[in-house]
Amino acid sequence: MYACPGLDEDGKCHSLEDLVFIDRHLVNIACGYSLGVPSMELLLDLFMVWDWSTYLADYGQPASKYLRVNPHTALTLLEKMKDTSKKNNIFAQFRKKDRDRQKLIETVVRQLRALVTGMSQHV
Repeated sequence: MYACPGLDEDGKCHSLEDLVFIDRHLVNIACGYSLGVPSMELLLDLFMVWDWSTYLADYGQPASKYLRVNPHTALTLLEKMKDTSKKNNIFAQFRKKDRDRQKLIETVVRQLRALVTGMSQHV
């Protein structure tokens, strides 16, 4: 049963189930937002390595590793992942590891929402 990103001790995603989930939603997002291959690869890398600290710290910098990853696109995918995990794993709240993952995801979602809100105010 899927319960959020299956991260190992290094914070990397290795579960086949996670890869399939991310791949399926990347295709849906790519169709909706017409992402180019480089943007899609960066988005996939961001989720596979779970490199949110780098993404959020470097956002807006010209030399950012994830310069082509739109925060709105990342937020959409992360929210889908969060919603799916809640539906699929009702007992996750009882396991500390799953609760910690949910808190991490919710923190990243809040930070991405702040970025998206900041972007819309500057437009």
